[in-house]
This record gives sequence, C-alpha cells and structure tokens, in this order.
Amino acid sequence: MNFIDEFKQWVVEGEITDAPDEFLEITALLILSMHLRRRTFLYYGRKKLYPTIWAILIAKSSLFRKMRAPLPCSLNLSAR
Repeated sequence: MNFIDEFKQWVVEGEITDAPDEFLEITALLILSMHLRRRTFLYYGRKKLYPTIWAILIAKSSLFRKMRAPLPCSLNLSAR
C-alpha cells in the first residue's frame, strides 16, 4: 500500500470528511510535495526541477460543503 492509499484509508476510517476520492488523492500528493521540499529534484539540463504541485479543488457547492482535507501532522504556527 502506498502513501496515497493509506491517507485515503485513514480519512475514510476516521470519518474525517466526505470529500470525494479525487480531492483526497490530490491532498495526499500535496502533502508529499510539501514533505520533499527542496531535498528531491530531477536534473533538466543544467537546471533542477523540484516537486512543486499546485492544485485548485472545485466542486458544486450544493454537493460538497466547504471543508479542508485534514493534514496528518501538527503544524507549529508559533512565532519565533
């Protein structure tokens, strides 16, 4: 089982959200991209390509309410 499948299973089993699978999959990819940051890259000629992913999740408002998919980590937002 890969991270995306485990993330989807965690969300479904925990009854955290009723977001569609497509939303959960892109959220899992965004989490992976944030985790890798600038530690992972591919060479494209002399330049480095980093795994940056941007996503916009769009659905009809009558079908899916406004709720963010949860991140399986705690964020430290305290001022330094």
